[in-house]
Amino acid sequence: MPRVVCAVLATWLAGVAAPGAAQPLSEVPRSGPIPEVRDSTGYPSAEAALAALRVKPGVAFSEQAGWTIAEEREAKTLWSFTPAGHPAHPAAVKRQFVTEDGRLTLKTSISCQAAKAPCDDLVREFDALNERMIKAIREGR
Repeated sequence: MPRVVCAVLATWLAGVAAPGAAQPLSEVPRSGPIPEVRDSTGYPSAEAALAALRVKPGVAFSEQAGWTIAEEREAKTLWSFTPAGHPAHPAAVKRQFVTEDGRLTLKTSISCQAAKAPCDDLVREFDALNERMIKAIREGR
């Protein structure tokens, strides 16, 4: 995933809370299969999410290294859609800043219609990206 996406999320977080306020939500196993959970992106598939966002007012689109990025500033939500050649395609990653119990957290939801192994790899990739971004924010970088 491009660093620009991380920078957008860092900008949102820096404008809402002091460094150290964000907490990772998941404990993703580093190896083996990841337990599947119900899709919480709000759409039945990655394609449905992309189609709905394309007609939703206030959503800005960009392309970064082949990924389609949809930014919903008001909802503090960033969507990342896999490019056609990605092993986890089609997939949508929804990352949203939410306040829970007085703490700002980064909530990540993934809808992946590919095989289990590439989908698990995608989950791990975004979990690691989120951790690096939160760490950078905490360290004031």
